[in-house]
Amino acid sequence: MAKNFLLEIGLEEMPAHVVLPSMNQLKEKCEKFLNEQHLEFQTIKAYSTPRRLALVVEGLAEKQADIHEEVKGPAKKIALDNEGMNNIDFSGDIDLPTVCDDVRVISDKHFLEKSFETAFVDKELLIKTLEEHGVSNLKENEYGKITARTGSYELAFERMEADKPYFLMIKYLDTESAEQKLNDLSSEYALNVQEESYRSITEKLKENNMEIESEEVYDDNTIVLTVNID
Repeated sequence: MAKNFLLEIGLEEMPAHVVLPSMNQLKEKCEKFLNEQHLEFQTIKAYSTPRRLALVVEGLAEKQADIHEEVKGPAKKIALDNEGMNNIDFSGDIDLPTVCDDVRVISDKHFLEKSFETAFVDKELLIKTLEEHGVSNLKENEYGKITARTGSYELAFERMEADKPYFLMIKYLDTESAEQKLNDLSSEYALNVQEESYRSITEKLKENNMEIESEEVYDDNTIVLTVNID
């Protein structure tokens, strides 16, 4: 018999820009957990205030559905010797081959998550930066959340208001660096902002019939324009 389930979490007061991303993340993680545990449900509704997060899971099953799974081990000719006796030493860890038609290999990877407040404000420039960075599965949902994958990194960008910076959640392998990935994206985003600013300035100069006499690019990529205003 299905029932409704309420999860309510009391918190110290959160900054405004963290409330919505936290609520959405809690909902996503709850949905992922229930699916992984094979617990059926109808809907998940999320609620939030600066001091409280809450979820209502409607139509939640009381127990997991039965699962039938076939797991293959070593081939018989490998597992048994010529006399039909066990030929595998189970006294230590079993080192399975990486490629084998009749062995199921499971790789255990450890992921971490970190969150950052970024300087990314312009959505179009952020998407352009992600595309140029070579991400895959770039998507934007109905709430404006932008998600993408690059290598072993999973990226999720959210914000409270359209003119506020994005809040970034990074899921990554424990052998990688979330800070380095953010630094790389920030550098590329800054160059795109500079490029867009340059384009906007030069267009306005042309509209006002102002001629650029010279351009100079410094080592830090700063661009200096000399304009004839006569």
